[in-house]
Amino acid sequence: EEVREKNSLKETELAEVKAQIQQFKETFEMFEREREEFEGMLFSEKDVPAFLDGISKFAEKSSVSVMDMKTMRFQEVRYPGDEEAMRELHSRQRTGQSTRQQEAEEDPKVKAEKIFTLAAMPISFKVEGTYSDFIKFLSHLEDFKQLLTISNVEIAADKDYPILECAFTLKIYSFKTLAELEL
Repeated sequence: EEVREKNSLKETELAEVKAQIQQFKETFEMFEREREEFEGMLFSEKDVPAFLDGISKFAEKSSVSVMDMKTMRFQEVRYPGDEEAMRELHSRQRTGQSTRQQEAEEDPKVKAEKIFTLAAMPISFKVEGTYSDFIKFLSHLEDFKQLLTISNVEIAADKDYPILECAFTLKIYSFKTLAELEL
């Protein structure tokens, strides 16, 4: 009787573990689908030159003159609370048992080659055109399929009003390894 009871308990535990495994598989599959969808919204390295060329075409269609365009390196995107999460991850790793494989994975060089992070490439622009032409130009950028943001917009009128000078920063996003960002 006691053996049957233990067996029944173990079968119940086994069923619960199988259900948890199935739930983990489904969660992981959902995460993978969402990651792939998100990656589709990001730029790959090969997309950048075509995008920059496309901007010139958007400007021409919108009657906006690109006076200056400077690209910078990709930089890791940080968000509020990011530092606290990283400290917690590192403290959990330090308290666990350490094996040679874990030590190798904790090596900053090895870690930097494996960990992907969201990175942004800032591109500074100076353009000239009328206000409505500038709005048309921004509308063309808005239709782009990949994720981008525009910030630090400064519009100034000069002696040739209604022609305006506009400076802004456009950021495009990609997944990069920490090693790629350190180069």
